[in-house]
Amino acid sequence: MNHNRNLPGNNDMLDVSKPDVAKMSPADIQLEIDRLLDLKASREKTLFNDAIQDINNIIKTKLKIDGVNNVHDLSAYLQKDVANKFESKTRQKRAVTHFWQHRTDPSLRWTGRGQVIGWLRDEMSQVGKDPTDKAEVKKYCEENLDFKSNNDLENK
Repeated sequence: MNHNRNLPGNNDMLDVSKPDVAKMSPADIQLEIDRLLDLKASREKTLFNDAIQDINNIIKTKLKIDGVNNVHDLSAYLQKDVANKFESKTRQKRAVTHFWQHRTDPSLRWTGRGQVIGWLRDEMSQVGKDPTDKAEVKKYCEENLDFKSNNDLENK
C-alpha cells in the first residue's frame, strides 16, 4: 500500500482520472487522449516558463552582485568579459634544467620531453631500435647519450 500518493513530488505526472474505457467509443477515447496530451503540454509549458524565470533571476542576481545596475554598466561589463576571453593566453613553459647531449656532436640535444626529436629518431632507427617505445628510448639515451644539466653549460 502506497501512503505517499498525495505528497508533492510523488507521482507528479498528470492528474488522470480513470474513465471507464470499456464504455467509451473510439472517438471518446481519442478525445480523452487529446485532452491528456493538451494537459501534459500545458504543464510542460508551465515548467519551461518557470525554468526560464529561474534562469533570469539567477542572471539578474549575478549582474547585481557584479555591480551592473543599468544598460551602460551592462555594456561595459560585457566588453570586459569579451576582452578577457580573447586575451592572448601565453602558456608559461617550464624551464629546461637537464637534457640529453650527443657524445660526438654536442650541438645535438634533446630535453627528454615530448616527442623524440628527429636526429634521435633517425639514429635509433638505424640501429634497429623503436623510437616510439618510451622504455627503449630511455635505454638508448642512457647507453649512447650524455645526461647534462644547464649548470654544466654555464660552468664552461
